[in-house]
Amino acid sequence: YTKVYEEFGGEGERVLGFAMKDLVRTVDEELALDAKFKDKLKEDLIGGPKSSSPITDLVFVGLITLQDPPRKEVPQAIADCHTAGVKVVMVTGDHPLTAAAIARKIGLITHPTRDLLAKERGLPPDQIPQEDIRAVVVH
Repeated sequence: YTKVYEEFGGEGERVLGFAMKDLVRTVDEELALDAKFKDKLKEDLIGGPKSSSPITDLVFVGLITLQDPPRKEVPQAIADCHTAGVKVVMVTGDHPLTAAAIARKIGLITHPTRDLLAKERGLPPDQIPQEDIRAVVVH
């Protein structure tokens, strides 16, 4: 999973993982026994405060990747901002690996991040000297 995620996420693709749970009865059968079955199942999947028994017996099914490329005019807009002295910051809910790849594609990151330097040097990220880092992804 991690290797595949790093490959696709590192290219700026969004990666979704899917899992399933075997049920003894169908959803309709469960609803006939308990009208709140779907609500309880949702709460158990999320693991919220009302969860009666958090679900732990899920079976990993696989990954799906999605491409959501930036609009073609974004790199030029960022370049224009930089030329004008405007500091551009990207705020996203993407995983940091995906966010960094997208930021590279649009010209927002032009230097290697701590993680990229670590990978290139075969070192753990915490062993990269601070003075070598010229690009940051905050998460």
